[in-house]
Amino acid sequence: MSTVCIAFLNSKGGVGKTTSAVNTAAALAELGRRVLLLDMDAQSHVASHLGLRVEPQESIDAVLMEKHGHVRTAVRASPFPLLDVVLSTPKLEEVERLLLLRNQPVDALWKALVGLGAYDFVLIDCAPGLGILTLNAMRACDYVIIPTDLDAFSVDGMNRLGNGITDLHEDYAGAPSQVLGVLITKFDRREVIENRENRARLEASFAGGDDVFFRRRIRIDEHCKHATREHRPVLAVPGSRAAEDYRALAKEILERLDDRRARAA
Repeated sequence: MSTVCIAFLNSKGGVGKTTSAVNTAAALAELGRRVLLLDMDAQSHVASHLGLRVEPQESIDAVLMEKHGHVRTAVRASPFPLLDVVLSTPKLEEVERLLLLRNQPVDALWKALVGLGAYDFVLIDCAPGLGILTLNAMRACDYVIIPTDLDAFSVDGMNRLGNGITDLHEDYAGAPSQVLGVLITKFDRREVIENRENRARLEASFAGGDDVFFRRRIRIDEHCKHATREHRPVLAVPGSRAAEDYRALAKEILERLDDRRARAA
């Protein structure tokens, strides 16, 4: 299987995007896949989630500063088998301004990943919003996963995100990014009416209707907060409902990819 690149993105913050990227990466690694987790957010939350210290010279910032930089120069091991990382620093915001001065500001990450090899998956944690860094991730990836809770404010921004993906395909004919699925996070089954109404609004924002949603939803779980404070994935916390959900999600991702390959054959 060739490397599959998936970006986790949402124009709104606070929806569990980084938590989902980190724990999905760890869950895929548990299943024996070789995974590279790449942080494209200047807040450097991937490093915090994994308890890692960022070395500025080994960061995605340093890679993108160079016109011909390559991601392999910034790869480092994580504390978890089969999971490597490329971290970011707050200077990534300066890189975004630099990319705007280049003739092809959206191609930088795509070029930096060419010929990477060695990995089954590259997962990219994007910053909130649809800035240049996020557009770079969308340009480089094969698929997009959109984590969102069912809060009304989270749902409000989905039309804009869907339009952003459409615009990218119009501007870059070679951009392969497709929505692999919408992932419901912080799910509270007690909020029956709000969940039903906002899910219906989400369905209207993306082609595919109900099928666009992953079957597995990430349940609200205090273990997630504890894991973040302890700088480790929730998968490392025994008895976590969210950990169970992320493990099931990883299997569902593999199923969806197999299904798409079968349909394309």
